[in-house]
Amino acid sequence: MAGDLCQRYEFSDMRKLFALEIDPQIQPILSALSARYDQKGEFPKTEDTLDSFLAAAGQRLRDVADPWGTPLQRCIQRLS
Repeated sequence: MAGDLCQRYEFSDMRKLFALEIDPQIQPILSALSARYDQKGEFPKTEDTLDSFLAAAGQRLRDVADPWGTPLQRCIQRLS
């Protein structure tokens, strides 16, 4: 069913549809990564590095969930 939904909508449409739910959860992650880049010129290149950068900023990607409560990490694993 979710696959059908994804096939009917473009990514930009999906982003608009869920932005009010997802953006507030993603914003602290984005801010932490942007601050790291601004300070040190570094972007994470691996999941471990991402976890390390976020932990240093007091954030955890594993704490972010989709609008249905599924941890974002599980969503990412399904997509990769």
